[in-house]
Amino acid sequence: SLAQPLKTVSWDVEYWFDYLKINNRDFSGAYQPDAGLIPNGSNGSIYWISDEDVTGKGWKLCANNSVPEALAVRESEVVTTSGSPASASSLPSSSSSSSSSSATAAATSTTISKLVETTTTTTTTTTTTTTTTTTTTVESTTTEKRSSSTEPRSEPPNDQCADVDGWEDSAEFTCAEYVEEEWCTPSGGTGERWNPMWGEPSDYWHAGFSALEACCACGGGKIKEIPDLWMILSGPCSIVDGCIQSPNYPSNYSDNQRCTILVNDALARPIEVVSFATEYGYDKLFINGRPFSGRKKPLKVLPHYSISWESDEDTTDKGWKLCPGQHFRGPGMFSPPEGPCTLDAEGCVLSPNYPDNYGPNQDCAIQVFNPENRSITVEKFSTEMLYDVMWVNGRMYAGKASPHGLVPREAIQWSTDEDTQDSGWKLCPGPVGQQVENIGGIDEEEGKEEDEYGYQGASRTAAPLAPRSTPEASGSQLGLEEEQTTSSNFIFKAALAAAALCLGGVLCLRFRRRSAGREEYGTRYGRSYVMDNL
Repeated sequence: SLAQPLKTVSWDVEYWFDYLKINNRDFSGAYQPDAGLIPNGSNGSIYWISDEDVTGKGWKLCANNSVPEALAVRESEVVTTSGSPASASSLPSSSSSSSSSSATAAATSTTISKLVETTTTTTTTTTTTTTTTTTTTVESTTTEKRSSSTEPRSEPPNDQCADVDGWEDSAEFTCAEYVEEEWCTPSGGTGERWNPMWGEPSDYWHAGFSALEACCACGGGKIKEIPDLWMILSGPCSIVDGCIQSPNYPSNYSDNQRCTILVNDALARPIEVVSFATEYGYDKLFINGRPFSGRKKPLKVLPHYSISWESDEDTTDKGWKLCPGQHFRGPGMFSPPEGPCTLDAEGCVLSPNYPDNYGPNQDCAIQVFNPENRSITVEKFSTEMLYDVMWVNGRMYAGKASPHGLVPREAIQWSTDEDTQDSGWKLCPGPVGQQVENIGGIDEEEGKEEDEYGYQGASRTAAPLAPRSTPEASGSQLGLEEEQTTSSNFIFKAALAAAALCLGGVLCLRFRRRSAGREEYGTRYGRSYVMDNL
């Protein structure tokens, strides 16, 4: 009952390793206790912990003995009264004198008790009325603060709100985990369990959004009304003549830029790439969760809801310009490919130069018209594992893992790297009626690792939860990787055995030469002598 708001007089503490814990919150480094923080409830103890290395001047905290301030924020005092609103400045003079800087904690407690007693009387003096109003303010503030800390956090503020589909922050935490861990509030602020040492939620922006824009429970969620095909949500990207383009296009974009473009799904069309030049692996355009950079272009990709752009602190390029293309409406299941792939008379699509090997650094896009839900029949599929890849329905296929039996819904993309070619593939329209949209292939997370370096972005320096494990690869991928590993191990062991054999022969010769003497050795030196000794 004597707890007072704290006031930080001095603060010099080693970051992270030496810290002060108040109300289950850790303070260290530049993060000192908030002005007016009150130790309260069962968590009201104050703990100080230092490690064995690097010390500082320390800290000094004092109690702020101002009664009006204590009344405005105190959570441990709840008084039920009635009265009309009034300002704290209308407190009686006796309260003002007892809340001076020279008053002690006991005097303040006594004053509060007197105020409460005054409100229970039935007198009609001005002093009593004013005091009653003040205690009513305390009850209102306390009730509001308690309700905000105990309300169910799993309920979104708006029943019609929906989180951005599949969103994760740059440390791979989802909206559900933000709710569960109480890291944010429905008003868009940081939650009670968000540690200031992690920075701000906006620091974990990923694929166009932070939690404050992506999650309903954090004050965000999907925007339902997009007036046109594109809408700039944030950042310096622009819309010119119905096309979207990178900042400063056609001149180079700048370092450390981010922008988010929303897409009206009802008006969405396959992307027509006018220009695309970015730093590979570091300056990335995200569409449907897939990153595109370098020469990997979003050819004919049909975007859903959002497109985001981010550049790093080094090396810029001309950037990109994307325009809405046209939907393919037949005839046939597959469109004539964009790029060096081909379409034969039977309506099948083939890799470049099929059945001979395809070439390095090639890209193709094939649009799909499939109202009958026809599946893909794969007549041949052989590519370099993880590097020469095909994307169908957002899944990656490579090596011997093919999209056979898959019902395609969106354009098919094909890309190769500069090294190691294979015989390629041939895809034909299959039977009608199969509804399988995702089958086989390589896990999309593995595809992200292949597509560029540094995909995951900044990791949370002081992550409150353990890092997630890497998703397991599919069975077909594990089998191929096991084959590659076994083959590599055999070659290594064979080379090691040959080296050991040669070394043993040389040592044997040197030993025999020393023991037999120069005369005997000189007449028998040669290949036959070596083989006899081996």
